Amino acid sequence: MSRSADVRYTFTPSSSATSFEVVSFSLDESLSADGLPSDDGTPLPYRLSVELSSFDDNVDFSTLLDAPAHFAIWRDGQVVRHVHGIVTAWDQGDSGTHRTRYSAVLEPALARLTLRSNCRIFQQLSVPDIIGVLLKEHGLLGVEWNLSGPHLPREFACQWNESDWAFVQRISADEGIVLSIEHEANHHQLIFTDTTQSLPKGGALIYEPQAGGTADQPSLRKFRYSQRMAPTSTRGREYTFWNAKYNLEHQAAPYASEAKLGRVTSDVEVSSEYASSAPSTAGASGGKYERYRYPADYKKDEVGKPFTRTRLNAERREAAQAFGEGDAAFLVPGTSYSRARSATLLNLIDPPPATPPPPPATPLTPEQVAQQRAARYVRVEAAMANTAVRKRLRRCVVTMATEWSTALFEQHWNWLKGRPSDSRGIGVESCVSDDVYTRFQQHCMALSFWEVAGMPLDAGRQVHFHPGEFISAFKRCGWLSKDEFKRVYPRATQQNVDKYLIHINKVRNKYSLVDELIGSHFFGQAAVESNQLLWMSELSNGDPMTYFRHYEAAKNYVGWLGNVEWNDGGKFRGRGFKQMTGRGNYHKYWTYRGWLDPKSVKDNWWTNLGWWGLSGSYHQAQDANKPAIQDQATVARLIAEMRPPIIQNPDIVQIEPFNAIDTAGWFWAKNQLNSIAASDDTVTLTNRIRGDRARSPADFPTAAHYQERVDSASRIRGILGDSI
Repeated sequence: MSRSADVRYTFTPSSSATSFEVVSFSLDESLSADGLPSDDGTPLPYRLSVELSSFDDNVDFSTLLDAPAHFAIWRDGQVVRHVHGIVTAWDQGDSGTHRTRYSAVLEPALARLTLRSNCRIFQQLSVPDIIGVLLKEHGLLGVEWNLSGPHLPREFACQWNESDWAFVQRISADEGIVLSIEHEANHHQLIFTDTTQSLPKGGALIYEPQAGGTADQPSLRKFRYSQRMAPTSTRGREYTFWNAKYNLEHQAAPYASEAKLGRVTSDVEVSSEYASSAPSTAGASGGKYERYRYPADYKKDEVGKPFTRTRLNAERREAAQAFGEGDAAFLVPGTSYSRARSATLLNLIDPPPATPPPPPATPLTPEQVAQQRAARYVRVEAAMANTAVRKRLRRCVVTMATEWSTALFEQHWNWLKGRPSDSRGIGVESCVSDDVYTRFQQHCMALSFWEVAGMPLDAGRQVHFHPGEFISAFKRCGWLSKDEFKRVYPRATQQNVDKYLIHINKVRNKYSLVDELIGSHFFGQAAVESNQLLWMSELSNGDPMTYFRHYEAAKNYVGWLGNVEWNDGGKFRGRGFKQMTGRGNYHKYWTYRGWLDPKSVKDNWWTNLGWWGLSGSYHQAQDANKPAIQDQATVARLIAEMRPPIIQNPDIVQIEPFNAIDTAGWFWAKNQLNSIAASDDTVTLTNRIRGDRARSPADFPTAAHYQERVDSASRIRGILGDSI
């Protein structure tokens, strides 16, 4: 740290009241598999080794091991970095006159996975599902998944004489899934992702290579960027006995944006999204270096393509690397930063010339540099009166310590008192007299409320933004706050709002439902279907299998719902925000999410009259309500012949909050309801939602609650149309 007097460290075990002082520490972190070997040899995301001292010479090891602990780095009275985990090792050292030395190792809770090994087989589960099972067995719940697309179920996955964590690492690497961790004071969040686009952005990282004296804020003092040669493509090939003549072969080349990394520039031709190699004299291979793999460990094309790209990314992970050295304790693996100098904000107000001026004939003296800076500050102050500049600054989001704390007054305002000259004779004159500074300090102290309100300084740096601009941008994104959504659905319980709102906001953006007219119809229809989030499963009067029997009648022969087996009506009842109903709709949604292989289902499986014990022709008048057969032998034969979709867990539409909301957005998009909603045609919209054939509002049955749908959409439109 640049100012050691302003920096301190704390270590707090949650299971012990003993107070510890931090003597020294070492924190090693990694996002990739080249991390820190654990006891079983597999890398862990981080390991904190900390040397401690305490007045207590009889600490109970049993209360500390496998228990949570928190390490914090403080700067100027605020926490700039949290490290939370469990204590995996604890040592007691020598005791002096008053204090005893201890050392501890802090690792993530998933270090427990390194302590158990197994031999087992997982069948018909995707990699995220398998990882979820293992984490749940170790009590690790609340894991966050940010996946860019579906990960198809594997026919089987074998864990063979390896620890649970080694198994998780291996199958994650196969599919390009990495783990990042977000730390807070009382817990750490595990985040699995397969795309760097979902990783958090850390903002600007200040780079001051020639900073003299004491740095004003954390920054990089050294920065080095390097490239090295790397494979330019990967190719994988497999064989399947299902189609022996077909080559399951896939190739991956770098995206155009990264094609020149690790390559001779003249060897690269960029075309559209991908890059290719042009003939050159760069070695006998002409600059093309392909990694070929057989067998490639996949059995389907839809798996082979992402597998091949994942392997290319692994082969090229060292093609471009950056190295830095500094005192920015907030740096975290899995977070992207933009390199910026401290003049970033000044450049927003006083943009530099498009064409830099030529360098001076002789280097400027420090005094001349200071004079140039002072002149720029004068320009910046004058530019602040410019309307265009003020509008640009209204869009800025600034992270800084709160100015409403008495404890932080000096941090914010001591610059007014100037700075004495350093060894080079450069200093800053005081802006105000001592009397003016004292009166200003008293004024600020009287206004400060942070400590009075009991708000902790360790809450982190505060985010400052223009409230009107923020709310305006927030609404343009179609993101509803809790208060706004409570106006949309006033009867919704707070528990259900907390449970579903984040997913509702995601689905609105995912399926382009942010337009106020379209959104009002979407919410108006769903208000009736879910009774304002009260239920996510269709209700029954009595036994559900008996109550929903009409959903599996022979009228499904004409493609009504796709229910063909006895009890399909109850099994595939309406679920979710829109009450998705019928085996046919479940089949389409399962296929859309990648949970069901479309090749495993035969087209028009419901068209065989044998499902209802009929033969010959279908007669609507006499056969429509014919029940499904119950003869198990005949049903088994029909399943083998017609291959209907086999869905064992339809309840996940109701149980998983995202699925409950996403089914509504998917159904809306599949049936192209945006255009109907945009035309304000509630009759056609309700027909599409319910399957009615009404020509006017009067034609709808009472159970349709048509007028309630109209009234809800009208009321909600007024709410969504509110503007700043």
